[in-house]
Amino acid sequence: MDLYYTIVSPPSRSVLLLAKHLGVDLILKNLNLAAGEHLTDHFRSINPQHLIPTLVTEEGVPIWEANAILVYLAERFDHDGQVYPSDLAKRGVVQQRLCFDLGTLYKNIRAYYGPIATGRGTPGEDVRRLVDESLGVLEGFLTAGKFVAGDTLTVADFAVITSVTVASTLKHDFSNLPVWLCEITMKGYGEICQQAFTAWKAQVEARKA
Repeated sequence: MDLYYTIVSPPSRSVLLLAKHLGVDLILKNLNLAAGEHLTDHFRSINPQHLIPTLVTEEGVPIWEANAILVYLAERFDHDGQVYPSDLAKRGVVQQRLCFDLGTLYKNIRAYYGPIATGRGTPGEDVRRLVDESLGVLEGFLTAGKFVAGDTLTVADFAVITSVTVASTLKHDFSNLPVWLCEITMKGYGEICQQAFTAWKAQVEARKA
């Protein structure tokens, strides 16, 4: 399967982490967004919204939105239900957390820290408060269970960890967040984060040149 991605994209990193966890080999196709490689006719023919990450299955079916890709990979390759429970109620909680990440947590973190990370200024305190409110909800989840969607690692953790890492890298205060952020372990997490940080720093330096 082909994965169109860029390492500096948190949703792309979520897919990379889950694929590594499940032992799924992907053909990685890095897109340079600054050069407009996601706007080519070829990529638009695959994904008319020209979003990354985008997964293309062996049958040529494109799937985009990272959390949809996470569910697809889990349903196809997580045969033992390690990260995507077969129990429908538990699965429903996982789905809710994925929706929370996409529609609230990552949305608000990106709205505040995206402009900072790309040198476009600092949004107002009203936007920052939305980040704090979102993290407060996450704190509640993690107080109720060891992980984002209960007491075991699920695909929800793979989605949320990369959202939170953005704010953590840019020095957001996580003093009220439970130990989940420090204790969570995923195959390749440190390596992938370092690759993303190195690529982001290179982009920052390129903008200064």
